[in-house]
Amino acid sequence: MASTKQVLAALGDDEQSFSVESLGQTWHIGLPDQVVIGEFEEWLEDEARNALERRRGRITLDTYQAEGARLDAASAGGDYAWGGPMFTAVLAKTRGSSKLLALLLGVRHQGMTVEKAKEILVGNPEGVRRAYRSALYTADPLLFSPLASEAEKGETTTDQNLPSGNGSICTNA
Repeated sequence: MASTKQVLAALGDDEQSFSVESLGQTWHIGLPDQVVIGEFEEWLEDEARNALERRRGRITLDTYQAEGARLDAASAGGDYAWGGPMFTAVLAKTRGSSKLLALLLGVRHQGMTVEKAKEILVGNPEGVRRAYRSALYTADPLLFSPLASEAEKGETTTDQNLPSGNGSICTNA
């Protein structure tokens, strides 16, 4: 029977493949499992619902209900699912990248927080994004082939002209 290390190496997930240097340390990015996927999907939809709630006092009840219905429809349609349109959109923002990075790093680094992941991301944005995109591609080559292509070319998504902090990720934002 193959060891875990041999299985990971066969998948391309050895220490070097998904490792990144940042903040003077080597960080190991894990492959997304069902727990990571579920947590990220839940966070993504919660972010959209929280953004709508923050606007509740500034919009009419009709608008609130209509936007809530659109959010429900988008959720039912898979917009907030792993690999869906909102998944891809949120990865273009530091907030979304930091959340995903925290979950992927948490596979190998217990107690990882979003704040620490953001520090790691800011410390080496190109290296981090290249490593996690490679991990995503390894986990699901068909779904993430555009991400892997960007990683191979050394391209990165920038946060130019994106809202900072609690930017809305509603479908109509």
